[in-house]
Amino acid sequence: MSQAGRCGNFDPFASPTAMALVMLVALAAGCAGCGMRVTAPSCVGQPVRVILIDYGYHSSIVLSDESGKGREFAFGEYAWFAENHDGPLDVCRIALLPGSGTLGIRDYPAPLSIADVSARTMFEAAYELNVERERALLLRQQLDERYRAAMCGGRAAIYNPVVDLHFVRVERVYWWAHNCNHQLAEWLEALGCEVDGCRVLAEFRILSSRPSSSAPP
Repeated sequence: MSQAGRCGNFDPFASPTAMALVMLVALAAGCAGCGMRVTAPSCVGQPVRVILIDYGYHSSIVLSDESGKGREFAFGEYAWFAENHDGPLDVCRIALLPGSGTLGIRDYPAPLSIADVSARTMFEAAYELNVERERALLLRQQLDERYRAAMCGGRAAIYNPVVDLHFVRVERVYWWAHNCNHQLAEWLEALGCEVDGCRVLAEFRILSSRPSSSAPP
């Protein structure tokens, strides 16, 4: 595992209302100060690198395809994330009411690296984890298919230049009990990672993983 600190050109997720949302949700869940403990697989036959991105309160994952090109996947609330409805009233709306979910994507060149991620966006931390190649490719395929299926179902994709992501509406509901960090935890478990602790906040403790240098991009 390797970690990069805060870097990049801009932080698309930082705002006073966003931080207020973090505190409101954390207090409601009673887990402020408790992190999500992630244990990467200890025995990997064909390792491949994936990147977990911590934006401070939001999180996402970057997965490679067969060619090594990376794609970032981010789950969020559609109005807030895709349409920038992030005012003070939206904080209460997101914290208290279930809303329409969205899946956002952003592509990176091969080979996948934190350097390429940091050239596109600012983050608090990024972690390279080695997981089983077959599991990573399967999750990438499933998320790609979910994105395409949403477009085929009449939900047009839109581009939000503020966060530099393309979004589609998805069936999964977003609210405080299932936010982007809960969704990330599910994706990590699909990759064979063990995830414990509070899943409300993007506060990660990577307990173990294989060195990133041992995995091909």
